[in-house]
Amino acid sequence: METIRFKKYMFTITANSKVKSIRVKNTKSKLGLNEKDKNSIEKRLKNKLRQYFSGKYVELNEEVDLSDLTSFESRVLLEIRKISYGELIGYGELAENIGKPNAIRAVGIALNKNPAPIVIPCHRVVSKNGLGGYKYSNNLKKALIRIESEISRF
Repeated sequence: METIRFKKYMFTITANSKVKSIRVKNTKSKLGLNEKDKNSIEKRLKNKLRQYFSGKYVELNEEVDLSDLTSFESRVLLEIRKISYGELIGYGELAENIGKPNAIRAVGIALNKNPAPIVIPCHRVVSKNGLGGYKYSNNLKKALIRIESEISRF
């Protein structure tokens, strides 16, 4: 397990042969980075996230374990990985992209089950009326979108 801070959020990475989860916790404490575990996937992803949070472009192409999800949820999350830095799409467009144009609400539910936020960039999916929701907070969603819009300009 590896942890990294970004603003007031703590990201905890868990992996074996695939990324199992990235848990996000809203915290104000001054927790440091956990260097105890030597899992190479976790350490590599932690370093990539550190670069990402500092505004550098990184390929977040780690394989994510989706075995706890339904096939529909997996399809939604795999489709999200196709969305580029700085690009935003709507829930309806995402539903159409997976061939289920009437499943807009189900798409939103699937996004909420994302085990690896940022690696599977569900923050890039927005409502047609604005930002839409985000499991970890709309402030974090805005911050991630801002980081990527700055990166994508270069």
